[in-house]
Amino acid sequence: MLSVGADVQFRIWDPVLSVMTVKDLNTATRMTAQNAMTKALLKRPLREIQMEKLKISDQLLVGSPSQDGA
Repeated sequence: MLSVGADVQFRIWDPVLSVMTVKDLNTATRMTAQNAMTKALLKRPLREIQMEKLKISDQLLVGSPSQDGA
């Protein structure tokens, strides 16, 4: 078993849409982050995960301010 921790940051682009379509924003965000991490880590052997933490971390930065220029 592998235990992984992460800090998740997100931005709400449309607060009205968010309130109207998402019942529990924190749970939805947590589940989305868990799914992204699971997909990224399941494709790699444990040794690779241990040796390439920063590279994997960069791949998970989807839509972050550092990636989208905001």
